[in-house]
Amino acid sequence: MKRRNNLNQKKYYALKEQAMNYYQENKVPEKMELVLNKMFHDKPSDVHGYLVNYFGQFCKPATLNQLTAKPVLDSCGFWTIQTDVYCTVNNLKKYISSTTVSRANIKINSEDQEQTEKLITKSVKAGIILINSELSNKVDGLDPSAQEKIDTEIFVVKILLEEAKRREMRLVTRTRRSTKAPNVVLALMVDRPLETFPEGCEAAAAVSQAVCVCAATSKGIPVYQHIAHLAQQNESENDLRMPIPMVTILESGKSTSGKVICIKEFLLVPEINMPTDKSVEHIQHIFHYVSKQLVTKYGVLGRLVNETGALCPPLENVNQGLDLLLEAVKAVGLTIGEDMYLAINCAGSEFYDYEKGKYETLTGQFKSPDDMVDFWADILQKYPCIVGVIDPFRVEDIEQWMCLCEKVSSQVLVIGDTFFQRPGIINHLEFPVQTSGIVIRFERMNTVSDIISCANKYK
Repeated sequence: MKRRNNLNQKKYYALKEQAMNYYQENKVPEKMELVLNKMFHDKPSDVHGYLVNYFGQFCKPATLNQLTAKPVLDSCGFWTIQTDVYCTVNNLKKYISSTTVSRANIKINSEDQEQTEKLITKSVKAGIILINSELSNKVDGLDPSAQEKIDTEIFVVKILLEEAKRREMRLVTRTRRSTKAPNVVLALMVDRPLETFPEGCEAAAAVSQAVCVCAATSKGIPVYQHIAHLAQQNESENDLRMPIPMVTILESGKSTSGKVICIKEFLLVPEINMPTDKSVEHIQHIFHYVSKQLVTKYGVLGRLVNETGALCPPLENVNQGLDLLLEAVKAVGLTIGEDMYLAINCAGSEFYDYEKGKYETLTGQFKSPDDMVDFWADILQKYPCIVGVIDPFRVEDIEQWMCLCEKVSSQVLVIGDTFFQRPGIINHLEFPVQTSGIVIRFERMNTVSDIISCANKYK
């Protein structure tokens, strides 16, 4: 009996020594003495809250615990992925943030829209399965602030790695069947590589964005500040500014009933120093003025809008759309070219006729790529308030693109929208065209790290 008591006493002292070492290694007695002395001096009304705030500064950073994905509809009614992020915070699993990547950024040709929609929807479902299994396990325990490491881990997953081996960039020959002669196949050489996307690739953008927002939320800072830190930008908060809101007021092109095919979007661009709230207010007034004018002219058809809310009137010519916006800007008391500017999205690849090898500017009117250089130059000269032109040509028409840039780029931004599907591949390819800027879309296999890297390289 006495021997048993001695053994128990030894175990007790051994356990006591382990406890002392554990607390001393974590400096618990030292911190407890400091906080108790400080709390007695401060005499807070909420004692426990005071202790929480004090010890909170010594807590370990949150680590990723679980990702859960589910299908949701985006603003345009397309199926996409919602990703919820859970982290381990103070030894407990805690919900942190939820994000959704809109599919509205994905460009789909009208000719094969139905089939492409089915394929993307199927890919979204595969992406959800991938997030809820391999990707959730892959990021478990990682620091959400380690964006580049997590974006790299996304592609280590077996299913994406196997598909990535097949995505070598190559020159391909596009074939398109003639609408007039169904049996005639037109072979067109493409000057840029095309990338095929593996099924489930939407998981990459979904997880990358979700982790980025989670990191900002866990730090208690806005997402833009967190991204600025990831991009290693040393500007102070006062140096950062809101992007200029470019808003589409009118839409034309092949998807509308009008004759204007060469311009897809007519956009308003506020003066660079105009406050964002004022910009939005002015744009709202201009939109309502244009809407009223269209209803007066076309009746209820004047109120037709697309899925993003842009008005879709049956325009007879390019000047009609531009002049209507000039009139609206003046009507709301602003000066065009000082308070408000214009931009046009031409979407060159969408009004190119592959049978004729020409661009269809108006219904039934065609121009060669060389003639389009003068066509755009004349419009930009007639309307000096236009500060941006997006995709005036297909990216394949390099010579004409460069010629237009030489003529107008000192006054107008020539912007490429359809250069590449994924910014991550730009660093590995020779850039085909010099341009004032490029549009980078956050979707599918794009990651936050890819976009930051691309933006830093080409800013």
